[in-house]
Amino acid sequence: MGRPKKYSRRYVRTILPEQMKKKLRDQGLRTDVRPKAAWPRNNGFAGIESYARRQGKTVTEVLVDECGFEPRETSDYPGTHQETKDLITNFVEGEQNTFTRLNDRSIPSKESGIRKVMEVSLQLHGTSNLLRFERYDYSVAFAELSEIFGYLDDNFPDGTCKNYHRALGELLEHAYDAGYIKKRRPPKRAIERIPERFPWNPGSQPPEDTLAVSQVAAMWNATRSTDEEAILILYGATPCRTNDPRYHIQDLREALVLDEYDPRIEFQSRKNVPGTGAIMAGTDVLKRLIELREKDPDWDGEPFPSDRTDDGRRSGSWINDQIAEIAIRAGVTINGETPTAGDLRDFYMNLETAALIEFREISDEAAETAGNKRGDILEDAYLLKRLKRIQFRRFAHQTFNKAFPGTTVPEPLDIDEFLETLEPQTDQDASEEADPTDAGTAKTKLSDFKDALLDDETGSIPNNPITTIIADTLSDCRTLLASTS
Repeated sequence: MGRPKKYSRRYVRTILPEQMKKKLRDQGLRTDVRPKAAWPRNNGFAGIESYARRQGKTVTEVLVDECGFEPRETSDYPGTHQETKDLITNFVEGEQNTFTRLNDRSIPSKESGIRKVMEVSLQLHGTSNLLRFERYDYSVAFAELSEIFGYLDDNFPDGTCKNYHRALGELLEHAYDAGYIKKRRPPKRAIERIPERFPWNPGSQPPEDTLAVSQVAAMWNATRSTDEEAILILYGATPCRTNDPRYHIQDLREALVLDEYDPRIEFQSRKNVPGTGAIMAGTDVLKRLIELREKDPDWDGEPFPSDRTDDGRRSGSWINDQIAEIAIRAGVTINGETPTAGDLRDFYMNLETAALIEFREISDEAAETAGNKRGDILEDAYLLKRLKRIQFRRFAHQTFNKAFPGTTVPEPLDIDEFLETLEPQTDQDASEEADPTDAGTAKTKLSDFKDALLDDETGSIPNNPITTIIADTLSDCRTLLASTS
């Protein structure tokens, strides 16, 4: 039997509202309108988040429906385009409620960036409609975005322009996830190409202040426990954000898919499709962590349980403290500071980004080679994420071997088999990514794409790096799908 939960339905509906109103009153805030979704966590009421998860609700819904607060008024964003305003509100509220990427410090920054883009759009083009950048033809959207960011580049520092671009990019990504844009994401989007025109292009020079492979390896060798090893693996060999283990991994056993060919981590979310990322090292460590946790009969899935918090989970501050201790032992610093969970994640993400840039170059050239016969293979949601993970493993396998010596690093697939052995896929990841494409349709698309690569005269795949890599990748993807059926 699990430990007693303080946040019962009776407590949430009767006692908690009065406790929260007293603190709101002490802070000079309104007691009738619900506080922001992050306010409970920062004021001693973090247990409401676990309660909301158990009820299948967001924190906002619990505050309004069960605690009796009135809904907050929608922010007054510039312009008159209501659909854009609704999108922004949905984006910010959704991220606050489900505790994904945004945190208290970044929410105002992102909102400010989006507001500024709307203001400049109004000034230059007479409209605050940001959805047009995904609905207009590419050339029109690119031209108008270039004017907007040209104005921003003339008036703001490079770092500020990068933040504005990032904020708008995340908002437009959310527009697809939340159904504001009904079409499938096109292979070429204006927002993604804008940085190429400006000196603040994040891809124009290597990122500063990132951990070197040797530094990660030194930290790895300085660990003293399974917990410390697991922290480095979760943050340095998966795309975990600082607070993901607390808010997005409800049960570690369900979140980890320790598949031989494609180990991955699946982050729980309520509003959108759960995020999935490749586990690049340490599957043996993660298995050992679960075995260790399961020795406690009361363990209910928390990656790093705690008896000192209302929700029974460790905070992001605790995680960073553990990483700091390891780094001090290893003598690792970044600009004189001990690294954080974010620095470890940057190590992972920089490698993934480099791999995906190469993937895009390969797929774009292969698409051009194949012409109109290629089908939708490279945009097929059923297969695309697997193809990217396969490319990531090919690209970064040796790097992760060096960064995490002695632990299990999944080998990149290199299996010479034929497309005819593709079998239906039934795991959770496939069902999330199915478009409504089933394995039979995916098999047809793979076969069509392979046929499109064939030389008309020789009937064989041309011997050049692009077609060879794509052909190998398709074969590996088929093997992967078949192996998990």
